[in-house]
Amino acid sequence: MSTPPAAASPAETPERLAFYERIGQKHMTRCGGRSRNSSHPNRSAAASIAAFIQLLPKGLQTARYRSTDGTIFVAVEGHGRTRIGTDFVVEWRPRDIFVVPSWKPVIHEAADEAVLFSFSDRPVQEALHLFREERLDA
Repeated sequence: MSTPPAAASPAETPERLAFYERIGQKHMTRCGGRSRNSSHPNRSAAASIAAFIQLLPKGLQTARYRSTDGTIFVAVEGHGRTRIGTDFVVEWRPRDIFVVPSWKPVIHEAADEAVLFSFSDRPVQEALHLFREERLDA
């Protein structure tokens, strides 16, 4: 897979955004939003499925997060690990697939710059007013 253009700082440059836009198009999705981690209703894979793509900078450890949607992740680039709940760790690299069940706390850790694609049933839960999420202390 091609390498993204280098950035002088952790901020996303227009070139890097264009690179990840191409990745998103290649993998049948492109998300909107500042964080590059939110779905766009007009660009979902289907009306009942939300698609996301996340850029995880090298060394990043996300805050603990949980939500009512079960989420399927596919590692696109890089490698790292994901802690699911209190006792399960997934070591991942490109093309690995793993699932985070509903309401299980999750933490992603990037060993090097990584891209994770994910999809879930969030739109259905939101339409039924069932979706809940919680950001937890790291």
